[in-house]
Amino acid sequence: MLVQESEKMTAARLDLENSRLTVFARLTEYHTIKKFSGTYHSYTYKVPDFDGELHEVTEIVDNELNRKLRVGDTVQVKRKTVKLFGKTTVISMINGNKLSFKPLDLLIQIGKTGTVFFIALLLTGFFSWLRESLPYSQKDPHP
Repeated sequence: MLVQESEKMTAARLDLENSRLTVFARLTEYHTIKKFSGTYHSYTYKVPDFDGELHEVTEIVDNELNRKLRVGDTVQVKRKTVKLFGKTTVISMINGNKLSFKPLDLLIQIGKTGTVFFIALLLTGFFSWLRESLPYSQKDPHP
């Protein structure tokens, strides 16, 4: 199910990148994210959906676009409404952001790690049960 939602999100993101419909949003927050692979620049803004309700979006932008943006700036964003995990949500991106998008990769990695951990726990429990249930000779400590 997670892979299907990731594929749906990827398709929606590609459709969003090719869209020419834009709305305006004001940047409200900026954060620097430092990871082993480098430094990322994250901006938060509110974008209206088609009913006028505002949705908060956080987006990581490329270095070139980061040099142009400041908190409080009004930017053009593309938006799209999608249904993910049974919930309608709004996805959007700032015009000119060239950073590649990898949807739900972290969640997929966490799911794989959890599955491996679960199998390891099952095997540990099985071998522990097997060791306890099999008869074995034990020397009597008190002869």
